[in-house]
Amino acid sequence: MFKQLFKPKSSSTSRLVHNDYFNTLRAKEYNRLDTHGHVYLDYTGGNLYAASQLKKHQELLSKNVFGNPTLPILPPSLRLHWSKKPAKK
Repeated sequence: MFKQLFKPKSSSTSRLVHNDYFNTLRAKEYNRLDTHGHVYLDYTGGNLYAASQLKKHQELLSKNVFGNPTLPILPPSLRLHWSKKPAKK
């Protein structure tokens, strides 16, 4: 699989098979880079957040009331929801 991603589509072109995938991903999830003319390089593994992650988190914050995060008590409306939700792997 790894070799297929980096194999040119034909001998006459150096275009990589994965270019379309990453170009689409960049346009959908990281278009702010192009909008603001940024190039982002990170060798530490601390990636940029995707637009869909930001949208989901904004929805979570706008639909719920979270108090002081240091208190072990959740609002009653969230106790059952968060306690029964399985952790994502």
